[in-house]
Amino acid sequence: MKRALLTAFVFLLLPFSSVYAQTVPLEVWVIGASREPGGRIDPEILSLVQDFKRDFAYTSFELLQKRTGQVDQQRPFRTPIPGGRDLNVALVGADQKRVELKVTTSGVKTRVRIHRGGSPFVVGGPAYRDGVLIIAIFAR
Repeated sequence: MKRALLTAFVFLLLPFSSVYAQTVPLEVWVIGASREPGGRIDPEILSLVQDFKRDFAYTSFELLQKRTGQVDQQRPFRTPIPGGRDLNVALVGADQKRVELKVTTSGVKTRVRIHRGGSPFVVGGPAYRDGVLIIAIFAR
């Protein structure tokens, strides 16, 4: 009886333990957006900006930093971002195709699901210089 209970308990935890043991590579791009006359767009982020430019009322986009790291259930990904802030990304869950993350920084606290190797989660948020920071998070 004890052995059957132990076996059932292990099989019930198995789906959670595989997520629990996963490490997810992340890439974070921090973009400065402003209404600068002339509308300059950093060539490195041109394709990404074209996807979301219509959602933001800005004309200039500059890649300020690119960070890579990993996140798992035990260790969130933390990095400083411009303006004296920190970005925190915690893994909530994952499978082979998707990742669920909890993203927090000054003025932003959200949970998102993104596809591994797909389009990033993009959030416009904290004020920065004469505009805002736009943060793009990719799950690899």
